Amino acid sequence: MAVETGEFADLDFEEAYRRLQDVVEQLERGNLPLQDSLALFETGTGLVRRCSAVLSQAELKITVLTKELDAEVNHERRRAGSFAAASPDDEDEA
Repeated sequence: MAVETGEFADLDFEEAYRRLQDVVEQLERGNLPLQDSLALFETGTGLVRRCSAVLSQAELKITVLTKELDAEVNHERRRAGSFAAASPDDEDEA
């Protein structure tokens, strides 16, 4: 999955989020002319897209890593289980 490109492509999540917070604060003050407010809103939507794209990529990476880890753990459990089943010690105890 590609991370959002465009005007904010070079920003990491933390910087994009900080800038987004600044935009929200400016808009909440409500003392800007309409054109400035619209420009800030447009900037904010770009920052939201960037944050969302970075978070989506992180979520995908976590999902992949978790699946890989689960597969490794399951493989080791099966392997350990097959060794235990083949162990001569178990036959002596029976």
